[in-house]
Amino acid sequence: MAIGFLDGKTMIRNMDKLLTIKKCLFDAKEWSEVIRYNPSETLLAVGSHDNNVYIYDVKDDYSLRTKCVGHSSYITCLDWA
Repeated sequence: MAIGFLDGKTMIRNMDKLLTIKKCLFDAKEWSEVIRYNPSETLLAVGSHDNNVYIYDVKDDYSLRTKCVGHSSYITCLDWA
């Protein structure tokens, strides 16, 4: 489970024990409007009000794979295709 916060932090929690924090991601500089796993749950996209989309590699301990920049406004929705 991924949870976004107003300070840009994204917290990953284990589904079997919701109180267990698995990882915290601190790349976004403003709050996360939208968070989506891809269909195979190997990637996580975080759309932020800092106008960027952050893509994390789930299998590599949520390492930042890429940062999609150049948007003219904050990210309000996203989906995988």
